[in-house]
Amino acid sequence: MTNRKAAKERALGKPASGQSLKIQKMENFLGDLGGREAVVANIAQQADRFPGLLEQALRLCRQTDPLGLLAAAAHYGLTGSVGADGVARPAPNYIEQQFVELFQAIALTLPSEEWGATIVVPAEVQTLFDLLPELGRTFPMARWAAQASPDAPEANAVSALQERLRLYTQSVRNWGYYTEAVALSKTLYGPLDDVFMAKLGFGPSQLIEVVRLLVIEAEKRSTDHMTLMAKALQGGTAQQILERYFRLKPFMHGAAADALRHLPPNPTRENAMAAVMAHHDVGVTALRTFSVEDIVGLTHFEAGIVEAVFKGLSLTPGALAGRSLEHFFLSNPIWSAPGILNPDGSLFMAIPQLVFSHIHDLIRRLALSCGLEEAVETRRAVFLEEATEAQFKSALPTARLQTGIKWKVENAQFETDLTAVLGTTLVIVEAKSHRLTPEGLRGAPDRMKRHIRDLVLKPSEQSARLEELLRDAKAGDAKARAVLTPFNFDPSDIDRVIRLSLLLDNFDILATDELGLKAAGWVPEAHALAPAIQIADLPPIIEILDHPILFLHYLTERARLQNDVTVFGDALDLLGVYLDTGLVLDDQIEKGIQIQLLGMSDKIDVYFEGRAQGGRPRKPKPQLAPYVSAVLGALMEKQPEHWISIAIDFLQIGGLEKQTALGDQVYLLRNRARRKPTDRFFIDRLFFKPENRTRPALAFYAHSGVTAEVRDAALHALAQDLAADGYATQLVFSVPARDSSVPFDHVLYSRT
Repeated sequence: MTNRKAAKERALGKPASGQSLKIQKMENFLGDLGGREAVVANIAQQADRFPGLLEQALRLCRQTDPLGLLAAAAHYGLTGSVGADGVARPAPNYIEQQFVELFQAIALTLPSEEWGATIVVPAEVQTLFDLLPELGRTFPMARWAAQASPDAPEANAVSALQERLRLYTQSVRNWGYYTEAVALSKTLYGPLDDVFMAKLGFGPSQLIEVVRLLVIEAEKRSTDHMTLMAKALQGGTAQQILERYFRLKPFMHGAAADALRHLPPNPTRENAMAAVMAHHDVGVTALRTFSVEDIVGLTHFEAGIVEAVFKGLSLTPGALAGRSLEHFFLSNPIWSAPGILNPDGSLFMAIPQLVFSHIHDLIRRLALSCGLEEAVETRRAVFLEEATEAQFKSALPTARLQTGIKWKVENAQFETDLTAVLGTTLVIVEAKSHRLTPEGLRGAPDRMKRHIRDLVLKPSEQSARLEELLRDAKAGDAKARAVLTPFNFDPSDIDRVIRLSLLLDNFDILATDELGLKAAGWVPEAHALAPAIQIADLPPIIEILDHPILFLHYLTERARLQNDVTVFGDALDLLGVYLDTGLVLDDQIEKGIQIQLLGMSDKIDVYFEGRAQGGRPRKPKPQLAPYVSAVLGALMEKQPEHWISIAIDFLQIGGLEKQTALGDQVYLLRNRARRKPTDRFFIDRLFFKPENRTRPALAFYAHSGVTAEVRDAALHALAQDLAADGYATQLVFSVPARDSSVPFDHVLYSRT
């Protein structure tokens, strides 16, 4: 099975797995005219190679059976494995999936009579593996050479957004992890079975099940193919290898002795290995070719349903004749039709799991073919509302949820999709099921701008509007309080608001570039965007951050980070960084820089992909120092007033290194207080003051059995000291000196 982690890392040049997060400033060559001229000259030179490489790909299709080449590319370049440790690993000869998709589209521009009939041999497979990456790399060069002038900052910002989206569209294949994507696809489109069945002879559930079985069967065939070869190659001599090979393939004609005579005189073991491997791969096309009977035997479906599904999944040779080859890179037609229908009714699918990466495109194409597009759009909206509520029940099981809340400001009617109240924290969620268009994915500016408006800006403005009303109501505005009457909370009880936009399609790569969107003039400068996450990524986030405090802290820091820097990455990349740092990166970044995080989800990808393959990989968890874990545990147990906000603000101390240092300092503070049992308030205290004064400041007071009156006076005095230093939020803990099992016994939470 193809691998989300590998695709992202190789497509975007992520460092080798296991390296720690390292952030450095990226300079834009467009700002340096001398550097720009040199780079543009090199880009133009590379772009000139593109037509010749494209012609070479077409020539290869005319010389050799394209299905054999595609099958070999998928088998050797995309099929990974699972080790004994349960970790999924990419293919040793990994080739990016986008290049295999591209070659399939190129082949489909030719009618079947122009396809080559020569069987696949290793030399041609190697030619393909060398050609496709070069073809993929040279395609974007012409666009880059035509970048806007450095004297046009807004135009440059739009160009940067275009390239950002195009690179992500071209390189990344995921609508969630495979197992989760299959389940979500069934839940989303299964209710449309009856209407699709009446029009096309199959429903989405049947299509999804057939494809799921195709994936299993393709993986089984690849495993069997490699296992047989491994057994044959265990022979110690050329003759032994051939004898083992013939025994393992009893249907073959002839005998090992006959084959031996076709090798060079005195053949070496390596001669026999090469001959056997080449012969074995003559049948590589069969690894990805499926008959109707193959699938009927695995299901209870009638043959007519499977035949209809095969047709619905497929294009035929020549179907893409006359289409723009450049569009194949950014809106490949095979994303919505990944199969090739053979004349005998069998189905060739090099990458069957591609269906679940582009399930929305496929279902929409089918809906358009039979007049069901309105039914699909309605179902998408209903699904997203239902999924949003279900996921927040999972993430915040004790929260008070409210959905579909209608409210009115003068004559303007609004509706909030979901609110969740946990303690004194309010989460506002807006869900948008608008789809991404092929034009938008190709980077058409007007279409991109519309997508940003509909999917990112409008829901964010809606949640911000409600947050502003809440602030006004808390300040005593009677009209604002009246507007909030339909909600199930008292504005006076809320001390923190977290905003989130949930999307059905994957638009993370632009939604995280708040600064870029503002530079392009597509988002107002004064507006703070709510984080936007595709719904398919929410279940993994909730599973990894399996406590409400961690989940809410992740959303809080996401909003802060994207407001400060340009982030190149998606929700799961940010989750990967969160596990190591809590997304508190103040010491590593400066406002306005770009940080490239694509591929930082590696440990999360390993977990979900390994589990999907039947392994038992270790679940990744946030790095928390023992003292920090103890404080969070005590907050959960005691649940003092404002406890959620206290926990979220406490986690803003930073990553494991700072957490450990804090725990060590508290330990020393306790020791000092134990040696001096009398109250020594002005000595036995500890401050944690971040350089960034918009973050909370912490203070600790160690005592040995002082009265509540003395303790409270000390806590308030420390809070006043922090406020005087310019910190708007103060967290002050009292720590019992003689009981190290109690991380704190009282906490003062203050905002000024």
